[in-house]
Amino acid sequence: MDINKKWFFLHQNTVTGPLSETQLTKHHEQHPEGLIWGQGLSEWQSFSEWQEKLNLLKEVLDSLQTDMTPVWWMRDDQAQSGPMTYHKLIQLLKNSTAAGDIELKQDPGHDWLSIYDFPTIVEEVGVSRRQHDRAPFSGIFRFEKAGQSFDAEVNSISEGGIGITYAPYLSAGDILKGSLVSPLLTTEIFFEAEVLYQRRDTTWGLRYYQISHENKSLVLSYIKKFLVLHQTAE
Repeated sequence: MDINKKWFFLHQNTVTGPLSETQLTKHHEQHPEGLIWGQGLSEWQSFSEWQEKLNLLKEVLDSLQTDMTPVWWMRDDQAQSGPMTYHKLIQLLKNSTAAGDIELKQDPGHDWLSIYDFPTIVEEVGVSRRQHDRAPFSGIFRFEKAGQSFDAEVNSISEGGIGITYAPYLSAGDILKGSLVSPLLTTEIFFEAEVLYQRRDTTWGLRYYQISHENKSLVLSYIKKFLVLHQTAE
């Protein structure tokens, strides 16, 4: 397996990959509306978003090679620490009892990001926040709240729930009744979900509250297919 081929391209319900950066760019030129996913990305992204994240990942790798300069900052609900070297950062994260809730940044001018936006760090520290395998996803969750109907973009899916973006009208504990619509699924899926958490004002985690065995089987079928694609890239 060519280690340079690690990207997947989604267009009209068809996933192609793994691809190299050059091959991926050619696919984008032919289908500009296509979406991209690969190791280090938490969801399907547009070409421009992928380029931004790719540059960020390369910056992280560069910083790992020059660990003598203290350029890392970390924070949680209690405190903020930094600047520190990468080695010191890893030590603190390994000693933390809640590393999954920590945010990081490089240099004061950079934005705070979840630890999960740094896959190299997540792997080295051994952080895991999920009980179930999760796969990036592209779809719409249509639900009702207080007598009103809403649509939210779905960016991830697992056996236990879904992740949605840009839904500031939600609060932890809300019970939502709705359906999931996506070209990646063979049919519309109906279920109730509970809002568990909100991260960085843009992402909400939902857990299935009530879902039929048939609908959960459809979710698992998609996840298994995607995990097979993921494993071929490793």
